[in-house]
Amino acid sequence: MSQGCVEGTMRKLIIDILKNNYKVLETKINVKDFALAKEVFISNSISGIKWVKQVEEFKYESSKVSSLIINSLNKLV
Repeated sequence: MSQGCVEGTMRKLIIDILKNNYKVLETKINVKDFALAKEVFISNSISGIKWVKQVEEFKYESSKVSSLIINSLNKLV
């Protein structure tokens, strides 16, 4: 079984946007890693960026990175 993102256009755009402000690291994660996250989002080329409020018992208040990506993508359109 493989893990990770499809190497598509949306993934590339997100990585390019984030590289300007953040260190981007691609790695395998498990559910316990969500406890360390400050923010979580999901994406695809049809729905765009979706901020995640909760994964199991882990809740997220920040949408700073998601908003940055959404604003950057909107400027490209």
